[in-house]
Amino acid sequence: QGQRHARFGTDQGNKSKTTNLALDPCHVDGAKAYGSSAPDVIFLLCERACQQGGGNFVVDGAALVQELAAEDPELGEAIFSRPVTQVYYSVTATGKGEWTAPLASKTPFGRVQVLCPNVFECDDPLERVRPCADSPSPELDERLIRAFAAKMRKAQDDAPRFRTSEGQTLVIDNYRMWHGREPFYS
Repeated sequence: QGQRHARFGTDQGNKSKTTNLALDPCHVDGAKAYGSSAPDVIFLLCERACQQGGGNFVVDGAALVQELAAEDPELGEAIFSRPVTQVYYSVTATGKGEWTAPLASKTPFGRVQVLCPNVFECDDPLERVRPCADSPSPELDERLIRAFAAKMRKAQDDAPRFRTSEGQTLVIDNYRMWHGREPFYS
């Protein structure tokens, strides 16, 4: 993985597949490679501050789940109980792949874990998240996917941006929070 990551130039700041010249949308680190077994906490160290752009943002995915449940209790239950198929593309992990799981789950200790499918780079969220082939209610699943994708997109757009300075570390609850970054120039 490290060799593939370096081959695409991402460790040099001149990314070609994922790029510092485009928005890095909300995501959960490790989710593409490990699914619901992604690390629960991550540490992002700013090695050097960028010269221009590079606003970081975080979104509280668990708060979006609570909001969805308050607005539509049926969808609030479905997000924990209805598996959906998520399509992903990863430069640093496995290329293109799929996995099937509910969009949210609870750990044995009650922590909420919210997956963050990339619905940001497509017009129709069903391109990236779709009902399972054997779903007993694909209409409910589609309604869930569309409602949650709309909340995800709005939350990403509305999230405050902040920059980190050299040596600063951002500590993120990788189960609850999603993070992303605006384009930047070094």
